[in-house]
Amino acid sequence: MTLYRIAFAGTPSFALPSIEAIYQHPNFDLVCVITQPNKPSGRGQRNTDSPIKHFSKSYKIPLIQPSSINSEESQKTISNLSIDFLIVVAFGQILRESILKIPKMGCINLHASLLPRWRGAAPIQRSIAAGDKKTGVSVISMNSGLDSGVILASDSVDIDFETTSGELHKILASIGSKILVDTLLNFDKRTIFAVQQNPDEVTFAKKITRLEAQINWQLPSEEISRHIHAFSPIPGAFSHWNRKRIKFLRVKAQNKIILMPGEMRLKGKEVLVGTGTKALIVKELQLEGGIVLNQEKMRISQNSPWFFKQVLINFDDK
Repeated sequence: MTLYRIAFAGTPSFALPSIEAIYQHPNFDLVCVITQPNKPSGRGQRNTDSPIKHFSKSYKIPLIQPSSINSEESQKTISNLSIDFLIVVAFGQILRESILKIPKMGCINLHASLLPRWRGAAPIQRSIAAGDKKTGVSVISMNSGLDSGVILASDSVDIDFETTSGELHKILASIGSKILVDTLLNFDKRTIFAVQQNPDEVTFAKKITRLEAQINWQLPSEEISRHIHAFSPIPGAFSHWNRKRIKFLRVKAQNKIILMPGEMRLKGKEVLVGTGTKALIVKELQLEGGIVLNQEKMRISQNSPWFFKQVLINFDDK
């Protein structure tokens, strides 16, 4: 049995299924974990371990957290590991050629899109917001560009009207871990055919900003729906009522009722919000500082705005 020595570079929860699959597989020896330095998070801005750091600590796997993986110190540390593969999944830093040359068999990246569409930081959110009917995962042999290496394997999934980025995140992380392991196991068996990315099909998934998640209720309902689901649950598509922020996490289409853009009303058992076209049914939302409310909780919350006509107001968060 061939045993591959592997270093794994990743940071958020998307990388967890992949590192778990590698750690558990008898053909892989996970010798080192590389993750981003701790960053403040949450309302208290506490210094928090990344999900991948938490994993490495739980299983006592050697860990490094370089401010730059391309530094001379990091290069020396990784070189001394004598690794066959460096696996990169949502790590958050671009690797230079000096690092890419270290592993004996190469640096392999799992990316959450069907490359060359949606290279970059936020492929899951951008695919939903753009109205893509399909997305997927790609395993590539890394080069010094941004997600521009040759494609070794890929798999696709459908996106429907109510798919949220949170749901798609879990699906892609799961199927990605399986295709990543299969690619590594077959890497030196000459059963993998590398495919160059078509430069004419490249699109970029720029990083999400919080203010970008603000909802423009004048837009058509379908576009607003995509916007809401693309940013659900994080950072949460939002609007305001009484200068309080309301996050909209899930909506549903309907074809009968038209309301003013941003107007919220209770119609029977359903909470509706107006758009530039048909109103949308609100399935889940979250008031500022509160818990997530589904339709039932919205209807029994007597102090909430949907028991009488209100219009949501947008203003810049400055």
